[in-house]
Amino acid sequence: MASEAAAPSAGLPAGSVGPAGRESAWARLLRRLPIGWRIFLIVAINAIGILVFGLLIWRGSIDITSSWNELNRIRGYERLLVEVDTEAGRLQSLIHRYFNRPTPDVLAEIVRRQDELLSRLRGARVAESDIAAELNAVAEITTRFLVGFDALRDVNVRIRSVYETEFLKAATDMAGLYAIIDSATDNNKSLIWPALGKSRESFSQTLVDANAYYLSRNPESLKSAREHLATIERTIPVMVDLSEAPLQRQALARLVPRAAALRVSLEKLAASFDQQSRFLVAAIDGNQAAMAATIDRLSIRIRGRESAAQAQFDNALVTVTQRYFLVGLAFLAVSLLASWAVARSILQPLQELGSTMRAIVEGDYERIIRGLAARDEIGAMARAVEVFRENVIAKRHVELEREAQERRWRGILETSPIGISIVSAEGGHRLYANRKYEALFGLGDDRADVRRLFHESFANAADAVRLSDAVKRHGLVSGWEVRMRRTGGQAWWCLMEVRPIEFDGRPAHIFWHYDVTDRRRAEDELRAAKEAAETALAELREAQENLVEAEKLAAIGGLVAGVAHEVNNPVGISLTVASTLDRRSEAFEAELETGALRKSRLMEFVGGVREAAGQLVSNLSRAGELVQSFKQVAVDRTHADRRFFDLKESTEQILASLKPTLRKYRHTLTVDLPEGIKMDSYPGPYGQVITNLFMNTLAHAFPEGEEGEIRIAARRIGEDSVEVTFADNGMGMTEEAQRRAFEPFFTTKRGRGGTGLGLHIVYNIVHHRFGGRITLESAGGKGTTFRIVMPVVTPMDNDDIEAVDPIAAASRKEMVNAHVQ
Repeated sequence: MASEAAAPSAGLPAGSVGPAGRESAWARLLRRLPIGWRIFLIVAINAIGILVFGLLIWRGSIDITSSWNELNRIRGYERLLVEVDTEAGRLQSLIHRYFNRPTPDVLAEIVRRQDELLSRLRGARVAESDIAAELNAVAEITTRFLVGFDALRDVNVRIRSVYETEFLKAATDMAGLYAIIDSATDNNKSLIWPALGKSRESFSQTLVDANAYYLSRNPESLKSAREHLATIERTIPVMVDLSEAPLQRQALARLVPRAAALRVSLEKLAASFDQQSRFLVAAIDGNQAAMAATIDRLSIRIRGRESAAQAQFDNALVTVTQRYFLVGLAFLAVSLLASWAVARSILQPLQELGSTMRAIVEGDYERIIRGLAARDEIGAMARAVEVFRENVIAKRHVELEREAQERRWRGILETSPIGISIVSAEGGHRLYANRKYEALFGLGDDRADVRRLFHESFANAADAVRLSDAVKRHGLVSGWEVRMRRTGGQAWWCLMEVRPIEFDGRPAHIFWHYDVTDRRRAEDELRAAKEAAETALAELREAQENLVEAEKLAAIGGLVAGVAHEVNNPVGISLTVASTLDRRSEAFEAELETGALRKSRLMEFVGGVREAAGQLVSNLSRAGELVQSFKQVAVDRTHADRRFFDLKESTEQILASLKPTLRKYRHTLTVDLPEGIKMDSYPGPYGQVITNLFMNTLAHAFPEGEEGEIRIAARRIGEDSVEVTFADNGMGMTEEAQRRAFEPFFTTKRGRGGTGLGLHIVYNIVHHRFGGRITLESAGGKGTTFRIVMPVVTPMDNDDIEAVDPIAAASRKEMVNAHVQ
């Protein structure tokens, strides 16, 4: 026992057991603290670092916020200047637009924008005095700008008043006077008429040009209006001199002052427009330029302030960032150092303790456990591991002793030639089985079925109940024979011996199993097998002979019909030729008796006789060949004798007997058979194969009335085999028909003449008689192909052996009977 307990540690490397490593001073200091206090120390260091970092963030945020607010305040001034400059430009544009084309909407927009601009300037809060002064200057310029706009509005009102009250009134009066003059003129042949027409035309053009000038301020329109007004003034004296009626002279007298008033009002309009242009240049554009210059100066000053504020903000960011980085780096170093120290004070002893535990588990029971004197949790774990090691050593000694005992009796049980199993007396579970038992019951290598219930191995559950009752009554059983069942379901006879034992401290029964199946079943099974085999063989041979004879009779019937049809043609022709020759002979005899026979007639009769003799010989020879061919085929069909024959010649003879049947259909037969294939086989069964395939094709391959092609070909495969191919281009077979084609009594024309035996007989002849094989290839609409591969020399069967060597045949039959026994 001592040697067995020390064995596991003997195989460990020398480095696994050694002196304890020395701990540093800081490690010993940390290990005086519990692990929870060490973790709390790390948390406290991190909390202090976070607090310091938070204070730095708070202070830095104050500095950055102050600099940022200052920068935003300066940028606010710049935004204010941009807004003022933009609004001033829009006001200037609106004012020019208003004076070019005054509308209430434009005026309302000007008033709204000027109020907003003044409110924005007066509401701005500026801490810097210089910027405030510049903004006040901008406000004063804006005020002057708006005052100039009011003055321009007054000028514009005056222009509108001159146009509407003076110019339009004078124009209206002149238009009325022209109408009076026109009505006072009797006809257009009056002397005043040319001057009146010219004056009226100039008056109309004056009105057009004056209106154009009023609306567009175009100097060319003003010039044209003045010229046409001068033309009016020149034509009035002429019309006075040429006037003929008093009404004309009165109207012309009043037209003179009206034309003068029209000129005066036109000149007032021109003067007002000039004053308006000067005001626009001085009050609007001038103030706008002054405002732009002031805004530019203020913008330069504000940009300088903004640059200074931006620099201050950037410096604050850099300072805060550097402060964060340095403090964070220092805090990170302290935290990492403390974490590393604490983690090492925990992980290193744990790793050493884990390595020690693994060594103990692996069998190194002499391994020294370090840290037993430590006062932390790991020291307590080390002391617990020491207790575990001592318990394991004690338990190991007990286990080694028990394992030695188990190995001794298990070795005896496993090597026993008898199947042994142990079954629990409480639940009927199988607790143990040796290898012989596994072999008897067909258990797998994984032994997963060993623990099946006791009664599950019986072929009949009632036998298990009876055996269990016997064990309960007597405590032990001897010589009990019962049918058992292997894992695969196979039944066998078993002789059992049962004895009560104790297994692992619990009651159980030990079973001895002997296989007596052979002793019980040998004679009965052999006798029954022999009788059954002989009966089945006789029945099989009888059924096969009946089927073959039936098919032979059917083939002979078809052969007789073919003989009758084929021989009928040459015999009928010969009979006709003989009848004709007989009549001509009688006529020749009559001529001979009368003496009227001439040489030419004699020569003609001789020629006719020679020709008739030739036809008779030819047709009777053809009939003889057919009869000989049919005779050979019939002999082959009725006698399944083995002989040498030419494959092509035999096939052509078979097809010749089938051609009368083929003529009933519109199918084409193609034969491709090479010369010189000599067969040592059975021509009769071969003819039956070709005939059955041929008749099967005619019956099943083609729809009724449809033309098709049947092809028979052959080729050598090596030196010892030949392949015969029988194919058609018909409608093919379904998958089910292909699968069942060679089954007996399977036909797709049940009740219409099909027996279902043709292809089955073909299969048996090819496989069993010829020792070959037949395959079927077919697809819907693509026809069917049968491929027959058979040896050139057919292997001998029992009948052949008996015919050639009766002694060898008798010896083989005795061997078969001995094997059956």
